Amino acid sequence: MAQRYGRSPNDQQRNRRNITIAAIALGIIFLAFAIYSNFLSGPNIQAKTTGYEITSAQQAVVRYQVTPQNQDIVCALKVLNQSFAVVGYREVTIPAVKSASGSQFQNYETKVNTTELGVSGLLDKCFTK
Repeated sequence: MAQRYGRSPNDQQRNRRNITIAAIALGIIFLAFAIYSNFLSGPNIQAKTTGYEITSAQQAVVRYQVTPQNQDIVCALKVLNQSFAVVGYREVTIPAVKSASGSQFQNYETKVNTTELGVSGLLDKCFTK
């Protein structure tokens, strides 16, 4: 019928209304996601690897920096071999530190046991408990 007589004004209004409702719903979902990811997803932990030392085939030392937090955090450290396979892994709990300036880094050094000779050590990630 629509091909023969054309579409009625009601059909066009209904389609326009449905598109508007869908666009508003998508906007609300995007806004909720943005608020959650920026404000409710936890503290902004800044961490970086500053160096490493392969001390033997069974151990390496990883040096890293972390911004102080008001709560305990856990940092995961990895030692990789020549094929980029993980040959050592350790999670370290860093206690809460109150700092006058939250952007100053604290230096840490951790020994990581390995299953074979590693060629690099790195800080994988830090997260809250």
